[in-house]
Amino acid sequence: MRAMNKQLGDSCRRRTGPLVDHMDSESVARDMDVIRAALGERKISFLGHSYGTLIGRRYAGLYPHHLRALALDSAMDPARLMPSASSWKAPPPPMARCSNWRTGAPRTPPAPSRART
Repeated sequence: MRAMNKQLGDSCRRRTGPLVDHMDSESVARDMDVIRAALGERKISFLGHSYGTLIGRRYAGLYPHHLRALALDSAMDPARLMPSASSWKAPPPPMARCSNWRTGAPRTPPAPSRART
């Protein structure tokens, strides 16, 4: 998996050049502040969902005096962004779970999916 991730990263660098060095949460937060200033706003309100919570957290850290309000929903834990290759397993597609249940031994319905955190 590490080799595949390295190949993907190298491919991104070849295709985007130096732009890839600015494709991170801190760069997005800095870009947001440039947009805020260009619009002539003294403060902004920000609502972040999922990955957006990382951007909001970074913006708040860099520019706390430029925030009027900050709401973060479904926050991601920055310490757990990338699971290790040995601990991650893709769940089966919903229809596969359903057909396995219909033809398999268990006679109870499949448990609802739970989001991984």
